Amino acid sequence: MRSFALTVLDPLRFGTLRRVARCLGVGWDLVKDIHKSTLRLLYRSIPFQKVRYLGIDEFGIRKGHEYRTVVTDLRTGRTLHAVEGKGKEEIRPFLKKFAGKDRKREAVAMDVSSAYFSPVREVLPHVEIVFDRCPIMALMNQAIEDLRREQQRDLIRRGNGPSKGTGSSCRAAMRT
Repeated sequence: MRSFALTVLDPLRFGTLRRVARCLGVGWDLVKDIHKSTLRLLYRSIPFQKVRYLGIDEFGIRKGHEYRTVVTDLRTGRTLHAVEGKGKEEIRPFLKKFAGKDRKREAVAMDVSSAYFSPVREVLPHVEIVFDRCPIMALMNQAIEDLRREQQRDLIRRGNGPSKGTGSSCRAAMRT
């Protein structure tokens, strides 16, 4: 049975349960049961004391109407916790369990979201919080764009502004 399980698990790295079942000529439920058994073995005891860096992120399912939150060990890439939803109540129980194991945690990487920030700060107050770069850059770009538009409106009010579409707004702004 062990060799058959390996025959099932190997192609699962590249395909879906249904496709592997079809290729092997077995039922989808058999492939699913073998996969679940293997995952239970792999994740039954996670050595939390070795985890120093966490990553918390969510992803949308069905065009954003349903979400899952995943907590990973950033050194190994191993999933430590996965749960439906994307709020603070979904990750707080895991963080409490995680915090009780050891005080040697160093950092948590996450989105810019109070849903993650407040429970991490509450349960793991001693860890550094590192925000994902992309949302930070998007916020900065939006702030720069808002400032540019405000300055352009101010120039137009003072009569120094270019007419729209001339491309000379930068030159006009530099003169003042």
